Amino acid sequence: MSAYVPVDIDNLRGANLNPVSTDYFELLPGVELYLVGGHTPGSMLIKVTTDAGNTYVFTGDFLHLPRELEIESKGWLLGNAEEFLKGIKMLKLWLRRPNVKLVISHDPELWNKYPKAPKHLE
Repeated sequence: MSAYVPVDIDNLRGANLNPVSTDYFELLPGVELYLVGGHTPGSMLIKVTTDAGNTYVFTGDFLHLPRELEIESKGWLLGNAEEFLKGIKMLKLWLRRPNVKLVISHDPELWNKYPKAPKHLE
């Protein structure tokens, strides 16, 4: 048994999946995927640039909390330190640019940081 319960992923068996096999993939114009690993093999960042010129980086499980970016550590949740630090450095470079925001999926304050429907990110 791993972190997943087999019945929860049974629906994926036989699915028409298209694995991303490169470190970078442009899914659509303005939507880029970056393979970073670190937390677990296959961890990805999704970088979305809007028509208004804003960029949002969705960290998925790569970062769980803003503090992990600050201290450059995931503690016991870290799978590969070299990959994690490489990803952290990339994020910090992106954050130096204007209009770049991180959306850290497990951030307890996430709900308070962004607009709710029917409003939207611009």
